Formats: sequence, C-alpha cells, structure tokens
Amino acid sequence: MPRKKKHPIEMTDDELMSELFPKKVREYAKEVARKYDKTAEKSSHKGSLPKD
Repeated sequence: MPRKKKHPIEMTDDELMSELFPKKVREYAKEVARKYDKTAEKSSHKGSLPKD
C-alpha cells in the first residue's frame, strides 16, 4: 500500500514549493531571493553575487 500524501500544513517550505511550482520557477525565485538578501550584500567573500 502506498504512503499517504502529506497535508500541506505538515509540509516543509521546500516540499510545498516543489508541490506548487515547476523547477524553473523555484530556481528563479531562489536566485532573486539571493540577489536581494541583505547578508549577501554585507558579505566580504569574493564569491558573493555582484551588485547591480
């Protein structure tokens, strides 16, 4: 017998995103979120995202 699907209330953010949106949309949303992340701007790492 297959496992019962999780109720949306019980899902983690990542599980819910994968249920609701296609992979390209999720990747784009993560990219935009990283671009505007305040900690990325303050980071002194050379590998951080360039400012636009």
